[in-house]
Amino acid sequence: MRKQFIIQITFLIGLLILTAACKEIAEELPLEPEATATSAKRNAIRIASRDGAIGSSLERAGQIWTERTGTEVIIDQFSYNYLQEQVFLDVQNDTGTYDVILIDDPWFPSLAGYDYLVPLSAFDYQTDHDFVQRSIDVAMWPPPFGPRHPFLAEDNVAQLFALPLVGNVQMFWYQNSAAANFTTLSNMIDTLQVTATNNNLYAYAYAGQAGNPIVTEFNAWNWSYGGQIFDENWNVVIDQEPSVQALTDFIRLANSSKSYNNSLDSSTAVYDNQAAASLIWPTQITSISNNQLNEITIAAFPPETTQATQLGHWLLGIPITAGSKQEAYNFILWATSTEMMKESVREGIPPTRTSVFQDPELVADYPWLPTVEASINNAHWRPRTPEWPNIEHVLGNYLSEAVRGELEPQEALTLARDEIYALMLQAGYYD
Repeated sequence: MRKQFIIQITFLIGLLILTAACKEIAEELPLEPEATATSAKRNAIRIASRDGAIGSSLERAGQIWTERTGTEVIIDQFSYNYLQEQVFLDVQNDTGTYDVILIDDPWFPSLAGYDYLVPLSAFDYQTDHDFVQRSIDVAMWPPPFGPRHPFLAEDNVAQLFALPLVGNVQMFWYQNSAAANFTTLSNMIDTLQVTATNNNLYAYAYAGQAGNPIVTEFNAWNWSYGGQIFDENWNVVIDQEPSVQALTDFIRLANSSKSYNNSLDSSTAVYDNQAAASLIWPTQITSISNNQLNEITIAAFPPETTQATQLGHWLLGIPITAGSKQEAYNFILWATSTEMMKESVREGIPPTRTSVFQDPELVADYPWLPTVEASINNAHWRPRTPEWPNIEHVLGNYLSEAVRGELEPQEALTLARDEIYALMLQAGYYD
């Protein structure tokens, strides 16, 4: 009990730290999505959503659902930081404001791990094999593979607690003037530096702000070099050779590149012909380029020893405090249906269904869709632990110091290892 209390306090502190830091920077057949709401307790459901394209897509799903069922769908749209705050305040204070919540996948371990979400088995949900498997995996607790939370019983079977709405995953786009097949990251660095010199560009644009942006940027590099933050027993291994080499090479490229506060700005720099390449999320492609990509190639992030990138899915879940759980469940089936996902793709929202990724008409209009699907299948998720906000905060600070030249890569990652170990020890991960 004492360990569980410590974990909850540690997570809450981490959530406050992460929110403050972010504020500084601006197996059956598929279920029928046409199923109508039943056993209605009230004639409306309320959803907490991200703003922007995702929010607009949910608004459209809500409008159609209301027309078909008569159930009003009220959607409150928030910025990233405020959505996170609203979601956790709602479930922790038992206010029951929301029937459906949009969940960024790093928040999911805290919500599912502390029993704040209703398992979909409560509604007799049957597995829908049209979803990309990795997209379903990220919505399961305990995680179906990888290290497990130390207080989870060995016989605690993975269950589905949400459905994947947005198939976000890191990808890579670059100016066609680079005119190269990036076989490795080492090769990419050399090529981009030559391209930058010849075309008066920055070699690379990256999200360098301390905290979430720089960690999100570095994770793709770290995994591609074979590095990890933890091993299978939660031992901290971020200071080992693959990670040190990844950071060393990243800094080498950063020296001829430009840092931006966030990934949207760094991705926009490529489209605006200021930088030769950057990471990009699928949700940004249409908003930045209006799908006009004649001078830019979108590809999977290059490997060094392995091809890997970061998953960034958005999930729809039902909080345990929801007043209209059945209606909420019916709606998330609709919002994640094939019909609705096809419509959402045209608003720039990447799907999570194989049939939508491979739809010939959509692929003709959005030729980057197969690359998104392939990237999801190779993607890693951030460590599935409620302690992730604290970990990200610590690692992000040391990465920033290393990129600024204030610490050597080995020194920065060793210091990060020590602090992360202390956090995990306090949270009860070690005997």
